[in-house]
Amino acid sequence: MRIRQASTAPIWKRSFNPPKRLSGDGWHLIPLHPDVAESDRDAFRSCSERLRTELDWNGWPPEQFTLEDNIRDLADHYEEFVRREAYAYSIQTPDSCIGCIYIEPWNTRAQLAFWVVDSWLDRESQILTAILNWLEAWPVEGVIVPMSQHNTRGQAVLEDLGLQRCEGPESHVSFRR
Repeated sequence: MRIRQASTAPIWKRSFNPPKRLSGDGWHLIPLHPDVAESDRDAFRSCSERLRTELDWNGWPPEQFTLEDNIRDLADHYEEFVRREAYAYSIQTPDSCIGCIYIEPWNTRAQLAFWVVDSWLDRESQILTAILNWLEAWPVEGVIVPMSQHNTRGQAVLEDLGLQRCEGPESHVSFRR
């Protein structure tokens, strides 16, 4: 994703204290940090072909992505979190990582990107609903969810949740509540 526009929303200011955790039915969010690099890499490797197709994030995840590469990537995400530029969270079960969410600025709103492993796709709507409800308490004018134009499965999930198409980042199909 990493298509960022400057924003004056309070969540991008140093004074904002982002929530550190959200819990759902059998899962919870924690800030994405190098400490979870191995389970994160195992998770995205388990469904990397689907993710490359659905996410259209410039070929992420690459086929040859080492643990060291992932540690560096997660360190970058965590530093963005600390600087209040963007917020990445790992979706965890007691045993493993099952996906991630990324909250980044888009105008006066936030944009949300996410992925879950194949074995959790049947609960993707439940997880996404909880995350969208959680984000309603964040001080932004709203949240958009940009999808790759090729991700018809993901677009259908958002439409089934009642989200409406809206303006968003170029070359994406975006949705909002």
